[in-house]
Amino acid sequence: PTAIAAASLRESLRKKAAQKLALPLNEILDDDTGFHTPSGRKITYADIVEQSSLFIDFDETELPTLYTFDTKREKKQVGQPVKPLGIEAIVRGSPLFPADIKMKDVLHGRAIRPPVHNAEIEELQTSDIESVPGFIKLVREDDFAGVVCKTPGSVNAAMSKLVVTWRIKQPINQAEIDRLVDVDEALAEGDLQHTLHEIEHRSNADWSIDMRFDVQVQSHAAQEPRAAIARFNQGESRHRLEIWTGTQDPWAMKRFAAIHTGLNERDIVIFPQRMGGGFGGREHYEVEQDAVRLTAAVGQPVKVQWTRRDEFLAARNRPASTHRVRLATDEAGTLTNWWHAYVSGHVILARERLPSWLIPVARLGEDFGVIRGAHPSYKVPHQLVEYKDVDLPVDLGVWRSLNASPAIFAIESAMDELALNLKKDPVEYKISQIKDELPRLKKCLEQVSAMASKRLLPESAGYGRGFACGIYEERCFVAVSADVYIDYGLKEIKVLHMCCAQDVGMAVNPDQLRAQMESNMAWSVGMALFEQLEVENDDIKSSNFDNYP
Repeated sequence: PTAIAAASLRESLRKKAAQKLALPLNEILDDDTGFHTPSGRKITYADIVEQSSLFIDFDETELPTLYTFDTKREKKQVGQPVKPLGIEAIVRGSPLFPADIKMKDVLHGRAIRPPVHNAEIEELQTSDIESVPGFIKLVREDDFAGVVCKTPGSVNAAMSKLVVTWRIKQPINQAEIDRLVDVDEALAEGDLQHTLHEIEHRSNADWSIDMRFDVQVQSHAAQEPRAAIARFNQGESRHRLEIWTGTQDPWAMKRFAAIHTGLNERDIVIFPQRMGGGFGGREHYEVEQDAVRLTAAVGQPVKVQWTRRDEFLAARNRPASTHRVRLATDEAGTLTNWWHAYVSGHVILARERLPSWLIPVARLGEDFGVIRGAHPSYKVPHQLVEYKDVDLPVDLGVWRSLNASPAIFAIESAMDELALNLKKDPVEYKISQIKDELPRLKKCLEQVSAMASKRLLPESAGYGRGFACGIYEERCFVAVSADVYIDYGLKEIKVLHMCCAQDVGMAVNPDQLRAQMESNMAWSVGMALFEQLEVENDDIKSSNFDNYP
């Protein structure tokens, strides 16, 4: 789609160049940053556009020539490493983030974050908040309570005066989460309401493998706590409302701000800033809404800076899930039966992502975040993949890779155990069982096995090497190896070395792809070994990196 859009834009500019130069279209020839004519005259894209906006419509039935996939052309951009924009400023610590913005007459504010978004304020104690030096105003709207002060220090002091008792609609504790996602209980009660995939399922097979995997609630835990500045303008100003924020979707922020304030979207401008981590967690109108509410209450621009605890409280977390994987083979070790049952919290259809009136209708269909990664990549004549999605007491939402990481974690771990039971090499066994129509996945596994073999493992006890492979959105193929050491005395698992082979097709920016692969491997270590959002007594206990394992 990107290549089609770029080629369509190129041909639209070619037509405009022909009109501008009063020449036939076939005399407008490709050149760097624009076009040239047979006589040698050059015209750049900037000359054609002339600092105006350009909108094009194109007919998808008449696709332009795509240069991107022409193997005979020398690629000058696609497939070439590109230096990230602003990388020097990031390394040097230059002001790039919303919290860095300086503005005349700006005030400072913060709102109380509830433990979950549907909590209600039962009681609010302010405890002589007016005595705080620099305090300006306490803003209370329904279940929103925030303060505006002259300095960040005054905000901290004022917030310490506020004591809130929350009314919780669902108990928040680990036991409740464990109960809701108990796949064995759901199987016993016949309560897995969704069938994702079924081919001549046989529930009475002689199962070679029957394993359960539990994955805990995990938070985005971004490096940068969110911040935003909002300012309303009066008089002759072009925009009524301006918002500076780090967001993954500035257009959604504009739409939500319009709904919130009643302004027309044309009267609102969003100034996107650098983010210190997103991963699906910065698609919501939250710190921006806090800033808009507070600036509307005091009539001056207000900067809202969340704390690390605010981040953990506001997070739309990756849901807990439990997986029961059963596998059977024939005497030769060929897969014959596959039964993967799992229970997960909602992802795309989480209650915090949709209006309450829309949830019952939306949940009549599949939550594609919950089913991501659960289709087996292996050829098996008898299969059943079934699941149940539930509301959990903590807030849920989009989290890196959605359900693909937990599902593939369970699937690949079970396939490893099966190979070991059959006394077969796990890599060779997986390659032999992968569907014939997935040669790219096989190739990734072969490649990563070759990469890993260049590093010898110590022969002493505790050392091992694992392999896993998977597909994301049916077009990204990946395989990974991990060398680990288990210290049985300390009861620790140490990851020593990892290799990764990934086939995404044509890599537009290889450096960026490599960075994604490296960060994914680092993140996977935390997901598999450490991370768990801690909850108890109707509250989120994880509040910083020291108590978010």
